Amino acid sequence: QEEGTRSGVATGYVTEVIGETPAKALLIDDLLWGDMGTQGRSALLRKLLAQGAAAGAQIAVAPLMGYAETDALREAGFRQSRRLMHMYLTVWGGASVPKSLSSVYLDVF
Repeated sequence: QEEGTRSGVATGYVTEVIGETPAKALLIDDLLWGDMGTQGRSALLRKLLAQGAAAGAQIAVAPLMGYAETDALREAGFRQSRRLMHMYLTVWGGASVPKSLSSVYLDVF
C-alpha cells in the first residue's frame, strides 16, 4: 500500500478456528506500517480486512507485540484481550542471554 511517497505492508491469512460452531478467522501476521501516517495505516488495515472477509473470515485477530502502532486497530474496532502470553527464551551456540528484549517475533501454530 502506498500513501504518496510513504509505503507499508500488512499480511495475514484466513484459517478455520475449531469450536462448537467452526468459524473462519483472519490472523493478522505482520503490520509493517513503515513511515505511513494514521490515514494510510487505517486504509491499509481496511484493505486487509476486506480481503479477509472476501475469503470468508468472520473475525480478525492481531497480536500486540509492541512493534507497530495500534491506532488503526482501535479505529477498526479491535479490542485488547485481557489474556497474557508468557514466553521463555533460550539461546544456543554460546551467546549470552540478553538482559531485556524490546520486542520479539512469534509464530504460533
